Amino acid sequence: MTKPRNDYKIRGRIVTERPGPTADTVILTIIIKNEDRDVFPEIYCKKDMLPEYKEHSYLEIEGYIVNIQKGNNTKWIHKMYAEHIRLAPTILEEAFGVRGRFLEPSNRMFYVTGKISAISEDTRNNHTYVRYIIESLIP
Repeated sequence: MTKPRNDYKIRGRIVTERPGPTADTVILTIIIKNEDRDVFPEIYCKKDMLPEYKEHSYLEIEGYIVNIQKGNNTKWIHKMYAEHIRLAPTILEEAFGVRGRFLEPSNRMFYVTGKISAISEDTRNNHTYVRYIIESLIP
């Protein structure tokens, strides 16, 4: 049996690419357009995963989330690492195998493993959101 992991799958456009903490790491910031607000996750990846991608490319990224405890206090930092990066296929390419110009809207999916420790409601912007705080099983 494999261990459960905190995984994600994201489609979005590259906003910036900057050097990471090591020489072979890059930190990508991408934009995910949403109906109510835009999201800008930072994703750590290896330089050799991005040789032909240019800024503003529309990517499909799969990876995992690592939770790192900051200092001796109880604050946790969540970092997203990429395992697979590819140019996102267009709608025509997915349906008929022909490269087109129209892309599926940005989206994101997170698969989080853990125990729910708190649930709260956020009513900002005239929309109701549910916020879950999850104690992750995997640091």
